[in-house]
Amino acid sequence: MHSIDGGIPVFETLSVGLKTLELRVELTQKGGLPPTSRTGYTQRLAEADTDRVRALFGL
Repeated sequence: MHSIDGGIPVFETLSVGLKTLELRVELTQKGGLPPTSRTGYTQRLAEADTDRVRALFGL
């Protein structure tokens, strides 16, 4: 980490991302957390569920 005038910290995004990934892997291995998945993110909801959400949010 570096800082600029006034003591404002500047973080390198690549380093922050790498440390976040390392933390996630460690939590998965030692803590028994399940791996994340994006399966189903692009699937369309059933029509009944779509109607329910629209009614709930007034859409």
